[in-house]
Amino acid sequence: MSRPPATSRKVRLLALFLVSLRATQTARALLGAGAVPFPRSVPPGIWAHNLLARRAKADGTLDGGEAEDKEDIKAAKEKDDVEEAKAGFDQGSRIKAVDEAASAQTADPVEDAKQDLDAAKRQRNVALRGLERAEALAEYLQKQLLELEDSSSEKAKQAKKELKEAETKLKEAETKLEKAKKELSEAEQKYEAKASVQAGRVQAIKAVSGKDLQNLRSISGPNVTIEDWMVGLGRCGEECLKDIQTNAPKSDCHVDRVPPLMLSRCMRGGKTTFLAYLFKLVKAESGYLPIFISFNGISGIQRKKGESRLQTILRAIAVTLLSATPTDTQSVSCDEDTLSDHLDRQNGIIVLMIDELNLLVPKGTRDDEVASFLRKVFLIRENRYLVFTTHEPFDGSQITEYIGGYSPRGVIARDLPRSVNLTEQRGIPECRALSAGNLIFFSGIPSLLRSWKQQYNFQARFQQLTKPDTTPDLLLQSFVREFLKGERLQGDAIRAFDCLTATSDQGEVRWILCYAAQMCSYLNQRQLADWINRLQIDASDPLSGKGWEVLVVLAAAFRCLDAMACGDAGHPLLGLPPNPSIKACYFLDVPSEVSTLDAALEWWAGQDIPPTFPLVAVLNPLCSTFEVFDCILLYQREELGVRHVRGFQQKAGNTYPGEADRQDKVDCVWMQGKAAEHRRSEQAKGWTLPSSGEIRAFLGAALRDLFPKELDT
Repeated sequence: MSRPPATSRKVRLLALFLVSLRATQTARALLGAGAVPFPRSVPPGIWAHNLLARRAKADGTLDGGEAEDKEDIKAAKEKDDVEEAKAGFDQGSRIKAVDEAASAQTADPVEDAKQDLDAAKRQRNVALRGLERAEALAEYLQKQLLELEDSSSEKAKQAKKELKEAETKLKEAETKLEKAKKELSEAEQKYEAKASVQAGRVQAIKAVSGKDLQNLRSISGPNVTIEDWMVGLGRCGEECLKDIQTNAPKSDCHVDRVPPLMLSRCMRGGKTTFLAYLFKLVKAESGYLPIFISFNGISGIQRKKGESRLQTILRAIAVTLLSATPTDTQSVSCDEDTLSDHLDRQNGIIVLMIDELNLLVPKGTRDDEVASFLRKVFLIRENRYLVFTTHEPFDGSQITEYIGGYSPRGVIARDLPRSVNLTEQRGIPECRALSAGNLIFFSGIPSLLRSWKQQYNFQARFQQLTKPDTTPDLLLQSFVREFLKGERLQGDAIRAFDCLTATSDQGEVRWILCYAAQMCSYLNQRQLADWINRLQIDASDPLSGKGWEVLVVLAAAFRCLDAMACGDAGHPLLGLPPNPSIKACYFLDVPSEVSTLDAALEWWAGQDIPPTFPLVAVLNPLCSTFEVFDCILLYQREELGVRHVRGFQQKAGNTYPGEADRQDKVDCVWMQGKAAEHRRSEQAKGWTLPSSGEIRAFLGAALRDLFPKELDT
């Protein structure tokens, strides 16, 4: 049965749109432009290969075999385009039909809003999938087209012409996604409002009185299972318990403010589980009365429409203290005086533990009512204390978001459980085959490893984050500073990415490597992203020492970026001359067929690199038998100037250089994974031997604790 004419036109129009979108991404890849930073979830289809084949044919680069197969390629391409167009049209038709059905009015206004919400979600998901496919194609084409030897070929010129036309289509696609997100948000608000009105008609709000609240000794803890395989709970729990026992008995004085305890880490970082474990530890202590409340999006208390944040936190505490937990926690209310009077009647040290406080009071939001309540009830008074988790950390010198206004009150930051012990981590369910590379890639965070094994999409988490409107170069500088130094500056655009990090015991930012790879790709540092991503493969054998090699290569690259941003010689282990004035940094893999330093330098000289001087390059040899070095650093002040060459040899254990390793002509550094704390001599057989402290400083905040030392060779 033939299609109606209108349907045929839709198919042709959709096919034309898909081809235009592919052309946009291809042109961006040819020009080296940043691809749309969305995670790969759908591999490019056969049409991507066919596109390359057609362009190669146009340039006359197809060999004889390809020319003979041109009819097969053409046929496959036409079939693929038609099938993909049909699939896209069929999907669009189905969604349109469902959405039209959903728009039909029912007798229930809440059901109408629910149907609108479902339709908005479907449209948003379709827009997201379209952008994901575009990014997958861009990544594929970049790998293929960057192999072209002549960037000024006719193919590149043609791409420039196409780019002007195709970018309009790209902007339209991005606009559609933003529109779909906005419509989804409006649909959610509409549904929430109507559901709330209907619920209010059905069930009256119960005002809690003092007699409804039970003694704190009788309350139960959170319904969170603590299992034997959970790594590192005991170590962190003991440290946090000491902090609570030290600070809870104190009261504020004019020279000293009681600091709350903050546990900050990214989503799926294990915050709720650890806080539940800490609740049990505190409750087991004589005289301590912990209260656990949660604003976790899955199981916690949700703020009602028209309810202030203070009313929400009072309701959350009241629900926890009720003798019988109500089936509808939304139907309870409690005023501050009632709750405060009840707490005053308790005999013991009261510790309020709030899970995901950032979901009630987002970072950067000021709520004086909540701040005043937390301050006067749980911080100023003796025998009271506050512990909270958040995935939006802030500067430890102030806690203005949660206690209001300027205050010298600090905050105690504690890192949540992490471990670089591979044997421990392999005890996690589904992690028996965990590799050292997996461990490093997820920064040793047990809960994140577990979530990854349960198909948690961390790439989508990065994708969904609202990105700041700022200069990429400035954002890169801030990212490098945080990655190496752990410094968190207020008002910096990099704050938009706080929820992808953790906070150490010293209050430092710790970038988690799986997210750092996404950030590198977003900032067009694609080689750095590739090096991080390859950890899971390259470091799969714990005895190979490859993980240690990659960490040092990454550290050298980030240190070069930092030296360029600061305009100085950077870390001493880089060996750069005074005032290097670096204008460009290059990071490259040396092909596996290159096996000597001389050959690597010759290969580098043949690269088509823009003549931007002074420059620095970090080269990563891929040859498994490359002589002497695992990393090469080059510095050149001018085109005809002398190159400064420094080589790094990474030894995962404590092996020292032998006679066969002697180097007299090249500046070189011997990086031991088990380096001594102190050195009698910093030189051996022509090598610089840094101490363990110097190596840790070189690696920086994000990398220094990640090498699994129990697996060192």
